[in-house]
Amino acid sequence: MKLVISKNISRNFWVLVLIIVCISGIILIRGIAGYGKESSKEVLSMSEVKKLAQKGNGLSWKDFEKYKGQDIGSGMYVVCYDIDKNYKLLIGGSDLKGKPDYIRLVKGTEEERYIDIRTGDIDKFMDSENS
Repeated sequence: MKLVISKNISRNFWVLVLIIVCISGIILIRGIAGYGKESSKEVLSMSEVKKLAQKGNGLSWKDFEKYKGQDIGSGMYVVCYDIDKNYKLLIGGSDLKGKPDYIRLVKGTEEERYIDIRTGDIDKFMDSENS
């Protein structure tokens, strides 16, 4: 009888150890993959867009890493940043190491109505869209 109890306790111990190792592995993998990092990122505001625009052609992908965006590209990198209910920023390019091909401030869902913030006047664009 003692031997049977000892085997059951030993088996339960190793099952518990296996469960702990599996859970630890999942936590580690999720941490390495960056799971949950997106929720700690900032929402891009219009005032931040205006500050970033001052860099002009010096803007890079790295300038936008701290902001919450959604990868919507297919075949190339395109990230969408919702600014407010009226505007979004679309950044696109073929290489994340190089400069973006475009950084467009877009009015709502009308993607044909935009300016590139590196070269365009944001305030003038917004005024023309609101009038």
